[in-house]
This record gives sequence, structure tokens and C-alpha cells, in this order.
Amino acid sequence: MPGLNKNLKLENAIIHVNSLHTSASQVKDILIKLNFEDVWTNQKVLNYSSFIQDIKERVKLLFIQETNTRLINSTRAVVYKHIRV
Repeated sequence: MPGLNKNLKLENAIIHVNSLHTSASQVKDILIKLNFEDVWTNQKVLNYSSFIQDIKERVKLLFIQETNTRLINSTRAVVYKHIRV
């Protein structure tokens, strides 16, 4: 069954490459969503510490924006919308 073993290895390699592509695609999508498309395009960051802080801040802001949007559009959060501070 040596041929079967080669096919299995090839199939595992293809799955691995596809998962890497998916992961890279997800990272690209996140960077674009956070307005860091230039980081993806240039594949470099001038100040790593500053970049990480910026990422954290933008993720927090995005979360707040998306949460507020969901609340505004929610028919179940009518009372909350009127009493929130």
C-alpha cells in the first residue's frame, strides 16, 4: 500500500496549505477591517509595540461600534436603548 501512503501524505499537505491560505486570508480580512491594509500590503511594521497597541485599541473601538449598531437595530433592546447612560 505504498501508493496509498503517498496519496494520504499529499492529501494532508493540501489540507495544510489550504488551512494556511485560510488563516492568511483571515488575517488579511481582519487587518483590512481595522484599516491596516497597508500593513498587509507592505508586510512590515515600523514599530511593533505601537502596532500592537493600535490593534488593541481598534479592536475595542470596533467592538463598541458593532455592539452599539446591534443595539440600535435590535427590536428586543427597546427599553435598554431608552435607559442606557
